[in-house]
Amino acid sequence: MYNSCTNNDALDKLKEMKGQYVKATIIVYDYHSNGYWRVLAIASEIEVAEVPVLSDQEKVASTKEQLTAAFDGKTIYADIDLPKTNDFEGLTISWVSDKPEVLSAEGVKGTSPEIENVVKLTATITSGSLTETLEITINVFMLAKTSVKYALYTSDLGGDTVWVEGKIVALDVDGYFYLADETGVIYVRTKLTDDVAALGDSVKVIGKTSFYNNKNKQYTRQMAASSITKLETEVTPLAAIQTTISGFPALDVADGLLTDLGYAQIKGNSAYGKIIEITGYVQTRGTYGNIYLCETTEETSAGILYYYKSSYQSEIKELVGKLVKFTCVIYDASAGDGWRLGSCLSYEEVTAPIAFEPTPGAITIAEAIAAAKDTEVIVEGVVKYASVGNGIIVEDSTGTIFVYDKTLTGFVAGDVVSVSGKKGEYNSSPQIGTATVTRKGTSSYVYTYETNTLAEINAMSNADKTIFGKVFKVTGTLVASGNYVNIKFGDVTQNLYNDAFNLSILKPLVGQEVELLVVIYNYYAKGSVYNLFPIATTVRVITPGA
Repeated sequence: MYNSCTNNDALDKLKEMKGQYVKATIIVYDYHSNGYWRVLAIASEIEVAEVPVLSDQEKVASTKEQLTAAFDGKTIYADIDLPKTNDFEGLTISWVSDKPEVLSAEGVKGTSPEIENVVKLTATITSGSLTETLEITINVFMLAKTSVKYALYTSDLGGDTVWVEGKIVALDVDGYFYLADETGVIYVRTKLTDDVAALGDSVKVIGKTSFYNNKNKQYTRQMAASSITKLETEVTPLAAIQTTISGFPALDVADGLLTDLGYAQIKGNSAYGKIIEITGYVQTRGTYGNIYLCETTEETSAGILYYYKSSYQSEIKELVGKLVKFTCVIYDASAGDGWRLGSCLSYEEVTAPIAFEPTPGAITIAEAIAAAKDTEVIVEGVVKYASVGNGIIVEDSTGTIFVYDKTLTGFVAGDVVSVSGKKGEYNSSPQIGTATVTRKGTSSYVYTYETNTLAEINAMSNADKTIFGKVFKVTGTLVASGNYVNIKFGDVTQNLYNDAFNLSILKPLVGQEVELLVVIYNYYAKGSVYNLFPIATTVRVITPGA
């Protein structure tokens, strides 16, 4: 009974009749995304009724109908509960599977290498002296465990069923939660119950990712869980990264709706999908006294909304006028409110604002590029591209430079970093080697690019050092090359330097004509072509393969 709409008289009457068998007239309200109908009760139409006495035939027939509706023809991604009874006195159900290695008679999913498996289950239903069997067919879909980072990526594509493991790091006021692993954090729009898991638990979650845009008024990455299982082992979530209120610029909006640029600003912000530390003065604004974290105490100061469904509302309102550091997550962004902070993991009053202090001795990237080989240099800038196993590209207002380090992990486009190391050059590309990289915070990042063919790119002079680190939109067919995926257009095949994340996106698209953004890495003089880094999350299929 949808108690926020059912009138109090009906609710009071239902509470008084708890435990009794009743007959009621109800109005269907809606169908909830969690999989059940919500209805409104009418007080005058609720009355005690006689409990029906069913024959064995009726009990078995009813059980068959319910089992068929619950399981037959369904696709499952996790273990399922196969009922042993139907709450009818004396009725029992036993199960047999024709492929117990895929799905056992207890509903436990196996580890078949096949992605899709059709399993036939036979239920034997007994009530009194009557025994009948029922056959149902279930499609068992095998999932490989993936990361939260990949789950966020699938959200941007429109959604997919994924298996992720992480720690529940925060709850909102409705009981929905934020799940984090070492790669990111995602909002799970499924309510936790005490018997499943709690804040701080490590869990395995299988569910469907998606984004919600409310008719272009907002952009929310989220996941709906179909299965939540508490883990015995502990998952260590990613560390919080520092950011500032100015790191969340005003979104591009037209007629009250997000534009394409507005969406790009949201998806390109490296703090979205991370745990962040952000400091500001607490204010309450508007008719409803919404909480804002602001740059100053002035009423007109730039601020970012602490979403009204986020936790600790009353406690944080006690800190109005004070400088407070939130360790929190991003819930989403909207055309009306701008960026919206999700629930705090923690919050504390501080005495001074945190800022990105200049790194002593830092020079511009242009100056570093002009420096002699093996000169010790220090630069600071924003990460433009990160490739696990290769390094990162860093840019400032004067240029870009590649930081070569096969051990660098955890950096994403938008991170503010300082880099110290030796100036070098490899395949015409300026770089910094034997580097120490320190993350100072994070900010928003949106790629700007030129549209060129591969042939046009290769015709550019590698003597022009500004070419390295530039971003281009290219078109071609993805081709496999050993463990890598490259791109071909006409007679030109270009090397794409893939890390595991890029491969997970590009490999399934081999043979298809695509459009994607690439970054120039270095120059292969023997073949007179540039080696490229793919920005795999921008890939778009133009022509599917045969």
